Amino acid sequence: MTQPLVNPQSPEEIGKRLKKLRKALGKTQAEMAELAAISKRAWSLIERGSRRIGVGAALRLCDLYGLSLDWIYRGNIAQLPLNLIEKMR
Repeated sequence: MTQPLVNPQSPEEIGKRLKKLRKALGKTQAEMAELAAISKRAWSLIERGSRRIGVGAALRLCDLYGLSLDWIYRGNIAQLPLNLIEKMR
């Protein structure tokens, strides 16, 4: 039986990546929400895959942690800092 294809651009997969990032950074949902300048509820919905992170919030995280929009929205780790890649493994 074959596994269903996963869409890395889906809100669910974006949420999984951001949750993994948050845990790697040792932050709470409230702290990440504050850093991204969104509400805690919005962050929670993003992590659950019920909402997609907005570009403004995503760019703030990119600026703070050296992330790339390509990683957030597509899952491409090529431009992520090596220390974050290691922490998220």
